[in-house]
Amino acid sequence: MMDNSPARAAAPSTPRSHQLSESYGEIDLVELGEGLWKQRVLILGITAATMFLGLVYVFAASPEYLAEARLRPPTSADLELLSARSAPFLATEGTAPAEAHVLYQAEPARIFNEIVATAQSAAARRKAFEALAPGFLETSISAEERARALSRFLAAYAVSQQGDVQGAAGAGVTLQVAFRDPDPAFAAAAANTLLQVTNDVVSLDVVDEYRTAMKSRIKSLQAELDRRINAVRISTERTITRLLEDDSVKRAQLQDELTAELRKTAQERADRITALRSALASARSLGIEQPTSLETLAARSLPGETSFINLEDRNEDLLFLRGTVMLEAELTELEAREDDRPYTARAREIEKQLQLLENNRTVEYLRKRTDFAAYAPQAAEIEAEIEKLESFLERDFSGLRIARVDQIASPPSQPVAPRKRIILAVAVLLGLMLGVFVALVRNAVLNRRESGPD
Repeated sequence: MMDNSPARAAAPSTPRSHQLSESYGEIDLVELGEGLWKQRVLILGITAATMFLGLVYVFAASPEYLAEARLRPPTSADLELLSARSAPFLATEGTAPAEAHVLYQAEPARIFNEIVATAQSAAARRKAFEALAPGFLETSISAEERARALSRFLAAYAVSQQGDVQGAAGAGVTLQVAFRDPDPAFAAAAANTLLQVTNDVVSLDVVDEYRTAMKSRIKSLQAELDRRINAVRISTERTITRLLEDDSVKRAQLQDELTAELRKTAQERADRITALRSALASARSLGIEQPTSLETLAARSLPGETSFINLEDRNEDLLFLRGTVMLEAELTELEAREDDRPYTARAREIEKQLQLLENNRTVEYLRKRTDFAAYAPQAAEIEAEIEKLESFLERDFSGLRIARVDQIASPPSQPVAPRKRIILAVAVLLGLMLGVFVALVRNAVLNRRESGPD
């Protein structure tokens, strides 16, 4: 023993930790396979257990079915009912008419976007739930149970869009609505119901937009028609006022002219009376009772007397030659005359014009006018356009197609869950991994026990 001590002391020493590491390394590399093989029953048992649990889940879990429906965007022909063009806005006098414009044009891409947004909304899904609830929910369930059923119902939907909606008439653009449920018939009904609800909601919205555009155009046309009719009414009232004013001015002018004419006639009568009185005095002084002539009067002069009558001068007033009888008669008549109107032709004409002015037929008929639209410019065209737009409002939209059905959901024949093969494969893999892990841990514990403390 003593002889060997120097040799042991001179030998190079190896650290304890390194020796243990090499020992365990040799065990891991050499004995690992043997250890796992010895515990193959444990590994297979754990694997069989997880596989059994997988089988239990596969056969115990309720199958779920996935029903799918698809929509495609509408074409322009499908939306033809929603197309409406307006006539050029009728212009007033002196202005150019506006160009015709589209009142409403339903674009397929925009409509399809609305369909997608509506199908993805919770509001549409709730409407589908309310439509289907009487068939699968008890009326006596509590509000909390109904809320949970609604939550599960909403989560069972999957809505997605395939393809680019721009250029919606192109191929490959679809809206997919899927519903997952243990009942295949209910899954199909839920998918189709959401499509129907979406179609109804978007159809109502689009038709409301269309009718709003029509009503707005009708309102603007009616306002324009009322403005033109009111302009005719105002113009008529102004015409009546102008005519009445013109009549008043004309009446005053004629009245002044009549007064002047009567005054002139009265003055002429007074002058005639003065002339007759002077001639009557001359006739009496000459003893002329009956009408005579100058020659007869000159012949009455005595021989040798000089006649005061100049037969060559015919310009002197010879009214006295009419004689006292006629002069007195005319004078009496002129002095007894109270009204000179019948003896003045112009006065009678003026009175006739004044009488016509008392009843202006133009004013009379203008005051009786009630249909001012008949005199409004282009009123008939505006009324025809309003009538046409009102006929647009009465269109039957029951056959409106805002989308094309690419696939109607039908009850699926094969469930989509649980996926038996995948579940069993995963269970076997997890069991094998768990068995190996447990075997490794057990092997390590046994090895440590066998080695004991150094």
